[in-house]
Amino acid sequence: AELLDEVVSGLVGKLAVRSLQQEQKAHASAQRALAKRREEERREREAALERERKEAERKMRREVRRQEAERWAAQILQLAVLEELADLCEETLGGMRHVEYERRRRFAEEQQLYRQQQQQQQHHHHQQQ
Repeated sequence: AELLDEVVSGLVGKLAVRSLQQEQKAHASAQRALAKRREEERREREAALERERKEAERKMRREVRRQEAERWAAQILQLAVLEELADLCEETLGGMRHVEYERRRRFAEEQQLYRQQQQQQQHHHHQQQ
């Protein structure tokens, strides 16, 4: 009976040790799986952050290009307005020159007419004397 008790208690001890070892192995395996899952989650978060960063950069570059295009468009519009203004000034100046030319021409004609009248009056006056 004692022998049987020793054998049984030896077997129970071995089973307990084996059970403990299997529990430790299972625990270690679970820890490895958990660590692996956490590492995968960390990589996924990093990848998601990288995608977001790249998308934000793309949006920023697109916005910079849009603003640059707007500035160019505004400058082109400004140039067009200035060209129109320059043309208008040129036309106005040309018109003013023409008006001035016509005024001087008429003045010269009137002066000549006046001189002719003066000469005629003097001529006529000499004839009367």
